[in-house]
Amino acid sequence: MDALRDVRDGRAGTHGSQKAAAAALGITEQSVSRALLRSGWQEEWAARPAAEMLLALADGQTAGADGHAARPSSEGDR
Repeated sequence: MDALRDVRDGRAGTHGSQKAAAAALGITEQSVSRALLRSGWQEEWAARPAAEMLLALADGQTAGADGHAARPSSEGDR
């Protein structure tokens, strides 16, 4: 998985092709494909937007002095 991120255009952190990763590792494209399937890499990447949204929602809630999450204030609380 690291090789896929590192091989594309020589820039770290981007996703490259299985062919380039295989060449960089000296293995077959089929071996890279099998490793991707075993790792659940595609499922992880598909779930990242949902995880990002949930983390953003959780970050928006702050804990009060009693340790409980603070409710967002509303007009009726004033």
